[in-house]
Amino acid sequence: CIARPSGKIYYNATYDGGSIISMGFSGEEFCPNSHKFGQCLTASTLKCDEGSNLIQIDISLGENPWEIFWFVQEMNKHPYILAGGYYEVKGATIHEEICKPVKACYHFIIN
Repeated sequence: CIARPSGKIYYNATYDGGSIISMGFSGEEFCPNSHKFGQCLTASTLKCDEGSNLIQIDISLGENPWEIFWFVQEMNKHPYILAGGYYEVKGATIHEEICKPVKACYHFIIN
């Protein structure tokens, strides 16, 4: 965990219409999280073609949006397929989505 100034953060990530992680933090410590999803697990407005699923990321920023960085990447590959961070607007909600192949394993990290 890392020390952080007071403030709140909330995030939700969905894959193929289902939530893969939804968490909120406030207070003095924030523990960066990493979540795997896609074919590596058992289990919008953008329409994906057959063979692809929708990856959708929604993050509600708190009082210190400039401290937030996140990314999604295919496991063991670079570059990121989605990423964002170091925002300027307090309390803003970030929404990103992309279609990616079903037969892949993805990694979501926020810190």
